[in-house]
Amino acid sequence: MRGVRRGFLKYYILKLLSDGSYTGYGLIKEIEEETGFWEPSTGSVYPLLESLEEEGLIEGEETNRGSAWEITSAGEKAYEEASEAKQNMRESIKQSMIVFSQIFNEDKIKEVANRMEKEQFNDNKLRTKIHGLHHRLNEAMDAPEYDRDELEELINEIHEKLDELER
Repeated sequence: MRGVRRGFLKYYILKLLSDGSYTGYGLIKEIEEETGFWEPSTGSVYPLLESLEEEGLIEGEETNRGSAWEITSAGEKAYEEASEAKQNMRESIKQSMIVFSQIFNEDKIKEVANRMEKEQFNDNKLRTKIHGLHHRLNEAMDAPEYDRDELEELINEIHEKLDELER
């Protein structure tokens, strides 16, 4: 996918497998749901799974639904080592965003960089779910069987629940 840095797929797969086993297709769908936009191709995922297995980072077990992949202790260690380097990457991305915002007078980008600084130690699983929900709502609107009234009712319910949380 354009815009997603090279090498992220390997660590995304290790991250997901550290939480449980997945098929290749399950990994693709989970990444798409979590990010809300990125659906890695089968041509990227399956060769990478084979490569990770050859490196001893994951193991595959044949099931009636294809191979179910699990992370090995070596894979967990590799993921932990990558996680330690994430702070350097986060700082690099944040600084690039600040420079970009200055060059192009984009205050919104600077706000995102500042939010990254504040949220650096927070759990972002909720934000990930929100992005996935946004993606799914857009897909529902584009579906041929799209029922505008039903979708609008669902969105209104969500807004009401959010209003209740604010009280």
